[in-house]
Parts: sequence; C-alpha cells; structure tokens
Amino acid sequence: MTLIKLLLLAAIVVIGLLAFRGSRKALHKVLWRAYVVLVVIAAGLAVLFPDALTEVANALGIGRGADLLLYLLVVTFMLVSVVLFRRIGALERRYTALARTLAVQEALATRQESWAGDGADRTESSSGL
Repeated sequence: MTLIKLLLLAAIVVIGLLAFRGSRKALHKVLWRAYVVLVVIAAGLAVLFPDALTEVANALGIGRGADLLLYLLVVTFMLVSVVLFRRIGALERRYTALARTLAVQEALATRQESWAGDGADRTESSSGL
C-alpha cells in the first residue's frame, strides 16, 4: 500500500471521527484556520508551479498531479461537509430553544392580558401555576 493511500485513509478516518464526536471549540477553530491557510498556500503554489504538483504526485505514487488534486478535493469536501453538518445541527438546537422561550413568553403575556381584562385580582398560586 502506498503512502498516499495510507494518508488518504487516515484523513477519512479522522473526518469520520469528527462527524461522530464532539470537538473543543478553541482547538477546532485553530485547526480549521490552519487547514484553510495550508489549502490556500498549496493552491497558490500549484498555480505558480503546475509541474511541481505532478512531481509531488509521482513521489507519492500517484500517476498525475490532477489525480492528487482530485483526492485532496474529495477529502476537503468531506471535511467541509462534516463541519457544515455540525453547524446546522447546532443552529437547529439554538432555534428550537429560542422558539420554546418565545412560546412561553407569549403564553405568559397572553395570560397576563386576560387577567388584566377580567379586572379580577388573581395571583399565580390561585390560578394553579
């Protein structure tokens, strides 16, 4: 098994673990930013020196630089998908909590308005709350 296959499989396993396991916010942000910086630098170097990508691919046991680029893009796509899936889940949980809070506040406001409209002097203990 070539080195690139081992590296790609390791990357896939790490992404899989990230998908099923929680992460620490600060460490996650640092790793994500470092990854983005590395991708931007690698993209710039690939544009400036396209033959170097083929040389790196050949050194890793891959026939063409385009194949190496495809492998890296697939791993990056998987990583971005996991990150976005987790963010969407977090947002859904926050929206649910917000909707519950608003529903309770509106129910309390409606109840207070109905008490004020009756003209009766009620307390929370006498209303069964």
